Amino acid sequence: VGFIKPVDYSQWVSNIVPVLKKNGKIRICIDFRDINKACPKDDFPLPSIDVIVDATT
Repeated sequence: VGFIKPVDYSQWVSNIVPVLKKNGKIRICIDFRDINKACPKDDFPLPSIDVIVDATT
């Protein structure tokens, strides 16, 4: 039917982590820690909420 297709795997693959919920169902989560480590740091981060609130007074 064309649902399954061959793919070239990316250099960056995140682990899929199944987590059991309280109701017995499974939640599928993705572990992005390795990708986050590989991403460049933002040179212009957004200010924290405390700084924004203090600036309004």
